[in-house]
Amino acid sequence: MGKARSPLPLPLAFPFALLGAALLWREALLLLLPLALVYLGAFLWGFGRFRRWHGAEHKVVEALLLVEKGVEPEEAWRRAKALSPACGTVALGMALPLGLAFYVLSPPLALLAPPLALALHLKLPRSSPLRLPGLLLERLFVAEPGPLEEARAKRAFSLLAAVLRERR
Repeated sequence: MGKARSPLPLPLAFPFALLGAALLWREALLLLLPLALVYLGAFLWGFGRFRRWHGAEHKVVEALLLVEKGVEPEEAWRRAKALSPACGTVALGMALPLGLAFYVLSPPLALLAPPLALALHLKLPRSSPLRLPGLLLERLFVAEPGPLEEARAKRAFSLLAAVLRERR
């Protein structure tokens, strides 16, 4: 497995897309511009390593969930994916458009977006189309693990899978 490749065009387009959306609603500029600047800065200063570790964490969790369902650990690790609809980033991605819509209606209503998004995140099936904004945001914050992250995550998974087997 080679070095994880960073999808350059999408992450660099993200701040500009936020800026374009913010220009449609002048008031939203105060909300979206700081987020775009933080993301762009983080991307330029080594954000890729964070994204790979986040993907490794997802693989461990997804593989453990499969082991709990009775799948053999080797097969579970092979089937586990770095992207997960259960990620908290998906909830955040659902909260952003809700917050923007609520803010346009009435700024104080925007405070309802995070708890509503979290409730939806916990109740919706993993394949729900309402998760789409979150799944798109997750792609910015998660990458396939590189060799180092993969090896360490697999070791952690092996130890945790052994604990699960002992508990049965």
